[in-house]
Amino acid sequence: MFNKSTICTTANKLRAQGYTRSQAFIIAWTLAKGQETKVSGTIMNNRQTAIEHLTRYPAEQVSFTLTREPGNAHDRNAVAVMVSVNGSQPYRIGYIPAAAATVVSAILRNGAGVTARLKAIVGGWAEGISYGLRLCVSL
Repeated sequence: MFNKSTICTTANKLRAQGYTRSQAFIIAWTLAKGQETKVSGTIMNNRQTAIEHLTRYPAEQVSFTLTREPGNAHDRNAVAVMVSVNGSQPYRIGYIPAAAATVVSAILRNGAGVTARLKAIVGGWAEGISYGLRLCVSL
C-alpha cells in the first residue's frame, strides 16, 4: 500500500523546486511505485572489480544509499550511489544518471527519504564486457 502522506509531501517539495503541481504528483507517484534506473560511471576507478565482488552476495546482503554531492564539479545535482555489504564501509559505485538525479537530488535536498535496492547486475558475461547495475529507486 502506498503512503499517500509521503507522496503528497514529496510532491509539495518538488513543487517548491519549480515543478508544476501536475509534474510533481506524477514524479512522486512514479517514485512511490519504484522507478528502475541504471547506475552511471561504473567503469571508473576500481568500480568494475567492486561490482564483480557484489555478484558473490545475495541481494539481501547488499544495501544501497543515495547521497547528494552538491559540490560535484560536473553536476551540482549529482547523486552518488553508495554500496555496502553486510553493513561494511560504504563505497561509491557510481551515480544516478543526470536526468533522474535532478529529481532525486531535489527530494533528498528537502529531507525526504529515497531508497534504492538492487534490481540486477548486468554484463560481465564475457571478456571485455563491462558490468553495470540497475537499481529500483523509490520513496
